[in-house]
Amino acid sequence: MTDDPPVTDETPGLPPSLTPDSIATTLGGDIPGVPLGYVSFKGYLAEGNGGVHRLYIDDTFWSWLEVPAADIAARLDVPSNAADARSVIWVNRDARVTKCQVGYAPDLEDEGWGGDPVALTRRRRPPY
Repeated sequence: MTDDPPVTDETPGLPPSLTPDSIATTLGGDIPGVPLGYVSFKGYLAEGNGGVHRLYIDDTFWSWLEVPAADIAARLDVPSNAADARSVIWVNRDARVTKCQVGYAPDLEDEGWGGDPVALTRRRRPPY
């Protein structure tokens, strides 16, 4: 019996594991000359309303994307105990994604939102 440490992919001097990720097989993309039909986003995934999911894109949960569930092609779920527990989702390139953020009326008064002193949700539809 020896006291040698177990051999793993993290053992110094050994090459890293090059096993393909299953998500690469799921989405394709290995066909030369054919662009992928997806855009990826990273954040904290939550349910939304009316067939739309929210993907919080900052740690304050004040900015998010609203993505139609039907346009989410795949998700790479990260364990909640991971150092960066955000999910990655792949969305159809032609999906209608809405970026939203929380703002306060005094900050938005110059943008035509009025002077109501309540938190507002500002929505815009960027060309993602």
